[in-house]
Amino acid sequence: MGKKLKTKDIFGYTIGSIGDCASYNFVLSFFSFFMTTVAGVSPAVAGTIISVAIVWDAITDPIIGYVIDHSKNKHGKRRPWILRSLIPLGASIVLMFLNVDLPQTSKNIYYLILVLVFWTAYTAFNIPFYSFGAVITDVDSERVKLSAFREVLGYVGTFCASIMVS
Repeated sequence: MGKKLKTKDIFGYTIGSIGDCASYNFVLSFFSFFMTTVAGVSPAVAGTIISVAIVWDAITDPIIGYVIDHSKNKHGKRRPWILRSLIPLGASIVLMFLNVDLPQTSKNIYYLILVLVFWTAYTAFNIPFYSFGAVITDVDSERVKLSAFREVLGYVGTFCASIMVS
């Protein structure tokens, strides 16, 4: 039988849900609006950029999952991926919401590249983060507790994303 997790360990893991859900929901909710209303990208092009990003995410999810599962690192399979993803994830969010002064075609390419970087970095964070909860403990009741706290704090992140532009 495995050991019971300490409150600090549960909180230390689940706090990541705030950033995870905040970044996901902020981009999902406001990127299209930003591109069309602030950056001057046509709705058709913005829709195409978003569609390409969704297809990209569908392709990269299993690839990154496979690579993570076959990773070997002295710090484990998941931690290095979570840590490595943070800088490109944060930088891409900031850069995605800059109104750049570029010719229209260059601007469209700029937003496309950044949204692809965002979804790649998000996947590199999200897949190991969520799978980490299953390996922190082998006690089913502790796994349930971890998932519950992770989801509750995820709602905090979703709330934060929804009020960021208010």
